[in-house]
Amino acid sequence: MLSREKKISDKEKAELKGIAKELLERLKEKEFKIIHWADKEQTASAVKVVIKNYLFDKLPYPVFEEVDVNVKTEVLFEFFKGRYAEGMAA
Repeated sequence: MLSREKKISDKEKAELKGIAKELLERLKEKEFKIIHWADKEQTASAVKVVIKNYLFDKLPYPVFEEVDVNVKTEVLFEFFKGRYAEGMAA
């Protein structure tokens, strides 16, 4: 999802894959442990902030600019919401 619509090298694709895995693990350790996190406006907003901040910190610039980070944040948030909205058992 991060590399879609981007012309990037295989090395950059591998780097993006690692970034995505790290982000997912980070969210699983904290935010996704909250039952029905997506139903709670404050918690859902916090998850979106975590995603956005993580992408700003980790995605390579200038390949990904602010507008890209904003778009990818929304894409990932919706994906995670679909997959992990119920929360995860501790």
